[in-house]
Amino acid sequence: MRLFNRKKKPLTAEELISRAKVIEPLMENLCTRILRDYRTTLLANEITYIVPAVWGASPNTPLTNEQIKIHKLVKEVVDQVLKVIDLEKIEADKEYAVGYLVRGLIISKVAYQVEGLRYHLMVLNNDANQAGNTASLMDLEAVGNA
Repeated sequence: MRLFNRKKKPLTAEELISRAKVIEPLMENLCTRILRDYRTTLLANEITYIVPAVWGASPNTPLTNEQIKIHKLVKEVVDQVLKVIDLEKIEADKEYAVGYLVRGLIISKVAYQVEGLRYHLMVLNNDANQAGNTASLMDLEAVGNA
């Protein structure tokens, strides 16, 4: 039985979103930096290349140097996020759960950015090819039998 049952004062909107305002730029800057610094590698590999880089482990093959560097950046940001939401000294399973969610968000954001860049480059390449090609469908010849 509590002798002094104090109700918690409801948070203002600003107080409610204050931690999210700190976390959002951390995540955005990380994903932008990963894409900026490793775009050639990310574009040259399958989209799943980012997953072991974010987690820092691969079940089948050792990590590449780029994946190790990406993991170091990710680990720093995950640790910062845990500090912002005061989860540094919680049970290991809860810390893992939050880290899992943060890493999943990072994977999703980077994968989305990489695929968006791939599409953008494909469109630019297609436009460049069409600009130099003045042939139309009327200029094509039928080949073979259908």
